[in-house]
Amino acid sequence: MPDFAAIHSHILQDVLARLDKTYKAFFRRVMERKAGQTPGFPRFHGRERYHSFTYKEFGNGVQLDNGFLVLAKIGRMAVRWSRPMAGTPKTVTITREADGWYVCISCADVPTRLLEPTGRETGIDLGLASFATLADGTMIHNPRCYRTAERRLKTAQRKVARRKKGSMRRRKAVKLLAKAHQKVKRQRLDFQQKAALRLVRDFDVIYHEDLQVANMVQNQHLAKSIADAG
Repeated sequence: MPDFAAIHSHILQDVLARLDKTYKAFFRRVMERKAGQTPGFPRFHGRERYHSFTYKEFGNGVQLDNGFLVLAKIGRMAVRWSRPMAGTPKTVTITREADGWYVCISCADVPTRLLEPTGRETGIDLGLASFATLADGTMIHNPRCYRTAERRLKTAQRKVARRKKGSMRRRKAVKLLAKAHQKVKRQRLDFQQKAALRLVRDFDVIYHEDLQVANMVQNQHLAKSIADAG
């Protein structure tokens, strides 16, 4: 297929690796159906569903040049770095998000900093009234990111529904809706990471219950709140 000649070989190989991994997971779920696994045939990913591509070897098809990212058969890209790169870069993944393109560089031999032991341990009870309750009664507040943004999301969704399919105005409305959902996703992830970091710094051992979230969200009265808690 001549169109593939314009794509670096590592990207094509990574697509096949993802496809192989997906089918292996599908057949595993088929074999483990009696153990509660639900098999689902892999969905075809068209251009609107395939949001990332990977160079599997840094230096072969992708490299850095004075802070710029040089991609084979694409060109020289300016990057706004979120942090200095540490360790030895191995793979590079380019991802399309609602507000632009992002690069994720996986590195090996990254220096680590061990935390000082505290000699403390605790148990965590996850819930909806509070995100988590510790063994000493301390409660971690649930920000309810989705509930807070629900009215704004509803308005953005209504604009998409009222636009004519295929029109430029609908495409703009879809982008605004995607950005609104992206903000909720980032707010939830930021809260979870900060809460987890605080717990790891304060305790050496943490016990938590083994929740079956897939079964819990089948409750139509609590599904939205459970998903909102993440």
